[in-house]
Amino acid sequence: YSDSGDTNNINFSFITRLSIPIPRVPGDDLDFEEPELAFSADGSKFAIAMNNERVSVWDIQSKVPLKTFMGAPKSIYDERTAFLQFSSGKRGKEVLVFIASHLYIIHVIDATSFETEEMLPLKLGTDSSYVGWLFFDPSGGTLYAELDGTLYEWDLQENEPGPEWWIGEE
Repeated sequence: YSDSGDTNNINFSFITRLSIPIPRVPGDDLDFEEPELAFSADGSKFAIAMNNERVSVWDIQSKVPLKTFMGAPKSIYDERTAFLQFSSGKRGKEVLVFIASHLYIIHVIDATSFETEEMLPLKLGTDSSYVGWLFFDPSGGTLYAELDGTLYEWDLQENEPGPEWWIGEE
């Protein structure tokens, strides 16, 4: 890299080209918002989120969909899914999270098997309430959401009362 703007010292190599699959709802002529993308910590999967609370998770190697999550049916709530991200926790024990915008429900999904999904509803104070942030701690074991100046925290290693959460104990 050269600060002079000279590109002769840059040596990046092209790897591949992949068309991003955008699942469409038949009869939905709605202008699409730009999709949100997120990659898993090990780089083996990517997720794409679009309008109408649609989230698809794809395998990078095989380029096939692993799972698609569909939110509410088409309605006046034609909003995009927000804060799509994978945890950066232990390998093989990842979770995928996103917020269904109009309902302010956090979806927490086992990104390894996709067999477990929990929905964490946020209680809105007013119609103008909105989630400002959704993020994990560096270990990936704790999830945080900010709503109207209040920070909510969930320990993803234990789920009380009930069974141990799927990312396990440290």
